[in-house]
Amino acid sequence: MSGMPAADRKGTLARWDGDFLPLALLAFCTVMNFGLAIVNNLVTNIQEIHVVAVQLFVTLCAAALVVLRRPRLTADQVILFVMLVSCIVISTIYHGYTDVKILYDMSVIPLFVVLGSTIRRIPRWYMHMLFVIVLTTVAFETVMPDVYAKIVNPLRYYANTRSWVAAKMDDQADVSGFYFGAQRAGEGDATHRASGLFLEPLSLGYFACIAAIFYLNEYRFQVGRKILAVAGCSLLIILSDVRAALGCFSSLR
Repeated sequence: MSGMPAADRKGTLARWDGDFLPLALLAFCTVMNFGLAIVNNLVTNIQEIHVVAVQLFVTLCAAALVVLRRPRLTADQVILFVMLVSCIVISTIYHGYTDVKILYDMSVIPLFVVLGSTIRRIPRWYMHMLFVIVLTTVAFETVMPDVYAKIVNPLRYYANTRSWVAAKMDDQADVSGFYFGAQRAGEGDATHRASGLFLEPLSLGYFACIAAIFYLNEYRFQVGRKILAVAGCSLLIILSDVRAALGCFSSLR
């Protein structure tokens, strides 16, 4: 890049410094499992190695964006980073080896937190877009759960890509196509817990809680829009029947 003219170099850096790429990566992460589940059910089998490859690609993209955007770390972030590295070093010394999976699991969330801190502002249209996509898939699943299961089949996707799910399926027959816990105790359609874009109810409830935080801040001086947004988030929580998210949401109010 040092050999570029000054104007071209400034334009290139401006593109990296913009929020489009991290927001696009976040949107991809949001729809990733849903898309892979459809491919797994209608096109070809997706195995665990394929999911790992996609996750690794996403993580490398996030790491590259963090390096290119050069975030300014806060003192709290530095302390958390030092604690994370210390835990990894202590674990390696104690066990005599480094567990790559645990290392990845411990690093991926702080990585995306740092990347998220570089986003200047999440546009309303962006959150509206995600919310509409999620609400559409939830409505489709709620109205036509059998069709949703035939097209997406979350259980088959997780059985192919998570060994513990496959082992659990061997112990108990489940041909519904929905992930474990998608049905409340009881009988009938009213016992179904919606999953929508996220394939399982818990993540849907957490998304609704995050969306509520965004809208409560975004519409803090617009009562009508705030009520409408909160009502939409509450509907998602009710349909997913996630009590943990409901408790978190109640504390925000």
